[in-house]
Amino acid sequence: MGQVQMAKARSSPGEGSLLHLAHVSRSFGRQVVFTDLSLSLSAGETLGLIGPNGAGKTTLLRMIVGLLRPDAGQVRLNGQPPVDAMATCAVAYFAGESSVPPSLRAGTWARLLGCPDLEGIANKPIRKLSRGTRQRLGLQVNLSRPRTQLVILDEPWEGLDPDASRWLRGRIQALQGAGTAAILSSHRMHDLAGLCNHYAFVVDKRLILVTAADIASDRDVTGEDLFTWFDRLRAAG
Repeated sequence: MGQVQMAKARSSPGEGSLLHLAHVSRSFGRQVVFTDLSLSLSAGETLGLIGPNGAGKTTLLRMIVGLLRPDAGQVRLNGQPPVDAMATCAVAYFAGESSVPPSLRAGTWARLLGCPDLEGIANKPIRKLSRGTRQRLGLQVNLSRPRTQLVILDEPWEGLDPDASRWLRGRIQALQGAGTAAILSSHRMHDLAGLCNHYAFVVDKRLILVTAADIASDRDVTGEDLFTWFDRLRAAG
């Protein structure tokens, strides 16, 4: 496979980018989650976010949609702070099946968010669905919203069976073709492989950004490629 070359953390200036983070840091009390993170994402680009448990991936995603504020630095969606931009920028954010409201019927929740009627489960209370069905329901509802500019998915493949995993990959690719930007945070390297233009490795409270071409210039990125980069970047510290 050849020697992995260290990639420097980098970002474009952000002009014209849908999403831009500049020198962002975040702590919880004395615990530093990450420091000096910068990245940019434009329409149609997909970023795979990779890191160990507790590295701050979910914290980063929550800052992008305005649920958390950075301690330092700036987060901008369409040139605005996330809290302001969410009113005008169509963002689909899904944080897993536990964020699907358990007391509603599946069809009721889907219609509230503008999703077409669901076959087979529309009349069932969400709490009575299996974990994998709740996961797919949440993904299906969020990824069917019209004119979405940015999709942010936190561990989207968790609990999905092979058919649902195939459906999710196809749906993400369709959104890419329509010019939708996406951030996919996942431990499942083989699902991320070949699906992203860029990969961001959270290593030692920093973000190391590489392109798919950095990893494999003449072929599709594989899951083994991502494991190799992750291990060596982490070892280099």
